[in-house]
Amino acid sequence: MNTTSSPDAPKSILRPLVSADIAWVYALQEDREAAAMAGVPGRFLSEQEFTSNLSAFLERNSNPALAFAIEDGGEAAGYIGCFPAGPEHNRISFWIRREFWGRGLATIALGQLLDALQPSIKELQLEAGVIEGNIASETVLKKCGFKPKRTETFVSAAHEAEKQLTIFVWQPDNI
Repeated sequence: MNTTSSPDAPKSILRPLVSADIAWVYALQEDREAAAMAGVPGRFLSEQEFTSNLSAFLERNSNPALAFAIEDGGEAAGYIGCFPAGPEHNRISFWIRREFWGRGLATIALGQLLDALQPSIKELQLEAGVIEGNIASETVLKKCGFKPKRTETFVSAAHEAEKQLTIFVWQPDNI
């Protein structure tokens, strides 16, 4: 699934997420509108908790296909990753900084992530969750072969209320 072949497509560069990225990744949740669109579950973590959790994840997972920074023009535009979410599936997650919204970077980054997960991608059982009202993320997932499968209710930290999360499942035959 190569989404970068168009000469007019924005250039998104994925590079492994490293410990030096933790501060700007943490800062993403300070944009409460973006956090609401991301559907941050539970509660916001303190900077210390967040740093500890992400540092431990990066130390445990040296596979560069798991977590990437998304760069545009040499600037960190967001992140994307594939994370174990249970014994039978993996969760795709991405977050684009607001000043980069609408540039097509999430679609390109997701295509590049799917490419990086080859050749074992068909066995990974990929899914992604989208909070109600986040049409842009739904569009990204659909363009890359994800289909809605089920809806879950969760407590959103940004909304401080229960919200609906649509779970999309990757179905490569539908691309």
